[in-house]
Amino acid sequence: MKLPQSWSDITVEQFIELSTLDTTGGSYSYNSEALSVLCDIPLEDIEDIDIEDMSDLMQELDFTKSQPKNSFKNELLDLTIKPIGKLTLYEYIDLEHYFANDYVKNLAIIAGIRYKHTEVDKFSNLIYEPYSYSPKDRQDLFLELPVTEVYGLINEFLQYRDKFLKTYENLFNPEGEEDLTPKEKLEMDPEEVKEIEQTKKSTKWSWELMIYNLCGGDLTKYEALGELPLVLVFNTVSYTHLTLPTNREV
Repeated sequence: MKLPQSWSDITVEQFIELSTLDTTGGSYSYNSEALSVLCDIPLEDIEDIDIEDMSDLMQELDFTKSQPKNSFKNELLDLTIKPIGKLTLYEYIDLEHYFANDYVKNLAIIAGIRYKHTEVDKFSNLIYEPYSYSPKDRQDLFLELPVTEVYGLINEFLQYRDKFLKTYENLFNPEGEEDLTPKEKLEMDPEEVKEIEQTKKSTKWSWELMIYNLCGGDLTKYEALGELPLVLVFNTVSYTHLTLPTNREV
């Protein structure tokens, strides 16, 4: 049995599978499944290993108890990483979505959003392809790569998102938008409470509403808006005093 020696020997797909293993069935069960994933061998070939030998094998995989190094490659598979400061509106919205829905499980999809085909124009500027594709169609490209080549994308986005939300904190948390208190809810009709909360949710949490307002209800402008730089869009929202969401369902 050939054991991986470090995270660089483990693929994105194996890393994702490892993160989804059930930890409630006992250590031997978990260790067996982990060995099956990390060594890419059938589970039935592992089940006959005795507890002592299993313990010795897992000691050699002790590095998996810590996370991979926070790094990523700028170029992979003839694709180039798009700097996080150059994200478009739709790229950011989709990254928010996939991070909120388990960024480890969605790591290959996240990479599909960040890595782009590029070309150089006549002025020697690097041009990134437009975000007109589904990142899910590209996830298979990244699954067989070492996890160390893309894992740093997670921390980079989380740090960027934290700074970004603080910069536009007044937009995400506008004054006068406090939730109803328990006392207020008791004094109101249940249907009235439901209507108020649904209205607030629609106003505060809908990316679609923000896009609709920025486009003036013109559906033909949606695609062009989505390709605009994220910071430009949010600065525009600052001028127009629109309320922003913190997540998007796609």
